[in-house]
Amino acid sequence: MEYVQGESLTHWCDAQRLGIRERLGLFLQVLEAVRYAHEKQVIHRDLKPSNIMVSGSGQVRLLDFGVASLLESADTGPMALTGLHGRALTPDYASPELLRGEPIDVRTDLYSLGVLLYELLTGTRPYRLKRAASIGAIDQAVASLEVRKPSTQLGPSAGTTRATTAEQLTRQLRGDLDAVALKALAKDPARRYPSAAALADDLRRFLDDKPIRARPPRIAYRLGKLVRRNGTLLGVAAVALAAIVVAVGYALYRESRSQVTDSANAFAVSAAPSPASTLAAFAPPAHSIAVLPFLDMSEQRDQDYFAVGLSEELIDLLTKVPDLHVPARTSSFYFKGKLTQLAEIAKALNVANVLEGSVRKSGHAVRITVHMIRVDSGYDVWSQTYDRNLKDIFRVQDEIAAAVVQALTAQLLSNRVEPYRPTSIEAYTLFLQGRYLNAQDSGPDWSRATHVLQRAMSLDPDYALAWAALARSHYYLAAVVERGSDRDSDMEAAGAATRKALALNPADAATHYLLALIKVTYEHDWNGAVAEMDAGRRADPELTEPRELVEVRGCTSGPCQQKYIHDISRDIERDPLNVHALADRAWSHAFAGELDTAESDMRRVLAVNPGGVQGIDGLALVLIARGKAA
Repeated sequence: MEYVQGESLTHWCDAQRLGIRERLGLFLQVLEAVRYAHEKQVIHRDLKPSNIMVSGSGQVRLLDFGVASLLESADTGPMALTGLHGRALTPDYASPELLRGEPIDVRTDLYSLGVLLYELLTGTRPYRLKRAASIGAIDQAVASLEVRKPSTQLGPSAGTTRATTAEQLTRQLRGDLDAVALKALAKDPARRYPSAAALADDLRRFLDDKPIRARPPRIAYRLGKLVRRNGTLLGVAAVALAAIVVAVGYALYRESRSQVTDSANAFAVSAAPSPASTLAAFAPPAHSIAVLPFLDMSEQRDQDYFAVGLSEELIDLLTKVPDLHVPARTSSFYFKGKLTQLAEIAKALNVANVLEGSVRKSGHAVRITVHMIRVDSGYDVWSQTYDRNLKDIFRVQDEIAAAVVQALTAQLLSNRVEPYRPTSIEAYTLFLQGRYLNAQDSGPDWSRATHVLQRAMSLDPDYALAWAALARSHYYLAAVVERGSDRDSDMEAAGAATRKALALNPADAATHYLLALIKVTYEHDWNGAVAEMDAGRRADPELTEPRELVEVRGCTSGPCQQKYIHDISRDIERDPLNVHALADRAWSHAFAGELDTAESDMRRVLAVNPGGVQGIDGLALVLIARGKAA
């Protein structure tokens, strides 16, 4: 045999203290050799560092095809290699199907390459199997294998041997390289890369700062790649945009100081028109009502979360009434704290009626005052004051909802599923507080929400809504707040809480979609994500999937994209001030080439939330796409 001088791949990389990009360059040489072998119908079957040598000049040589098999034979004959020499010579690098003695193809080598890539990136293997273990023990071990993301499994000296720190190495691996490694190491061969060329292509895309194919084409992800590839050009644009934003922000600040009313309210007017003149221009459905956030009239003014929570509960109850138009929380609560006339609110939300109220809570005693107002006349349709003990709060909610329905001459669903009522009023109060904190859009509030909701579950472990709210707190922290290694623990906690919530209430479509997002963004389990999306659609066909999930289905153009635009437009009709839905529709129009409409939607996002980054950045990028960079 030819004598090849050099060191094994992993030893050579560590001795040279090569960084991640240099290691990937060598690994691409390995992939090219494996691609050549596969084209010749040869499966190596024993890919591992000791069979890959690196010369002093940095040239990779792939060795030891002694246990290779031809694709056309695939070990099916009576003298099959597996029968002669056992299931695998190196269990730690062997694919599950090779260890089990099942038929193999080129994806068997792709799995071994995944183990090798994992070791090159982290300095450790994803797992270790006992060489002398029995067949039954190996089968059991393979079935229970859990491969964790490379970024969470660094070896003791991984940073040092890669000429960096452990923290910087974690950041380099997190995201793209996690996804690539986990795709190569999928237990199911159908979920792995189909060829060495496909794996090489994804790694080259990573090195070129292009979106990889192992991750779904989410908008934020693609924009981030665009920024990294065009840093200088976009940096100049960003500086110019920042200057514009500062100038506009200062102008708005000065204007707001000179006005009595809230200038941020896109629907406010300098001279308030009469209800009759305002409502003449629109004809809302007769059976429509907006539930405004109830006011906290408690002595200490410390029960806002309870008052707001009661409003949200009523929205949930009334939404279940057929043929009753009820704007969602996002739109109704937009007007909280704003000096806006009911006529303007009704016009903005396209409703004929408004429900407003107040809560005065002291200990276990609560007084709830509710008014239902017909906006075109300004008269109360119905009003009521409830003086109750807190333990009767659920009965009060049902009474209010029934009174509203009766006043609108609608019919409650005779077969409506009754919502789960927590066994502890304290648990319910904590749930309201946690949901209130979740709505504040800030890291410290989300962190507080996790503690509050955990207390709620300790009092009532079967409270599905509280589990779902806890999942959202952790997901927001992981997806939005930069928290280093804590991101992994938050995302894992979000996944566990979501699964618990669905075990208690499988019919919660929104929670199915949340689990699908977790599977996409963290677990890289696309098949599982699609299954959760299908479950969510079955649970509530009217609930539109988030854009990140729509893209998982490949819905980025053509009739599929137009259907999504139709569905999200229907949601906007119900929730007209939902900036997330408006931004999603804007991006859909942009990807469909309808830039005029995309710009219009982005301007609506800014009108509703003038200081929001989503609208500012979104409008800037749409204008750049239209050739209006200045």
